[in-house]
Amino acid sequence: IDIIFNFNGGEEMLLQAAHGFITTHSWASQICAVINLESAGAGGRELLFQAGPKHRWIAEAYGRHVKRPFGHSLSQMLFQTGIIPGDTDYRVYRDFGNIPGADFAIISNDWVYHTLRDDLAHVDWRSIQRYGETATSLARGMAEVLKHGVPTGPMADEAAVYFDLAGTFFISYSATWARRIHIAVAVVALSTVFY
Repeated sequence: IDIIFNFNGGEEMLLQAAHGFITTHSWASQICAVINLESAGAGGRELLFQAGPKHRWIAEAYGRHVKRPFGHSLSQMLFQTGIIPGDTDYRVYRDFGNIPGADFAIISNDWVYHTLRDDLAHVDWRSIQRYGETATSLARGMAEVLKHGVPTGPMADEAAVYFDLAGTFFISYSATWARRIHIAVAVVALSTVFY
């Protein structure tokens, strides 16, 4: 498995660099997954706020390989519906390259973001270290899956519902199971109300 590091600019101007890479570079057709690292602050935990689309194997690889998980699919829903405004290179890879992946951001100390204080003096280097550890662990987990070929069937066709428990455990399950669990909980809740 080869890994491509794409450090680009042009994000704030309609994501031009990501779009240029995914639509014109000769390597673009060889990419089978992406890990996108974002920042909307100068520190904090690296939040997994989008995984997929569909391709629940990505959330499962994250859960198996990342030591200190931090993410939930609720943030994905809020971000993709526009309730949380913004855009990332992940969307360009997803929409123009049809490439699944994971989208992360650090969001603490957001008061310095895009100000004169958005500099190295205000960066929390512990966050950068954790970010690197998480990205490396997920890349290894994804490579472990991909060495057997790009997943197909339910692992590629179903989305994951996922969340962490106190940054220690990561729970993920298919959207199909989520519907079953949510319906069962609703039935139990309603039956206790009307009992």
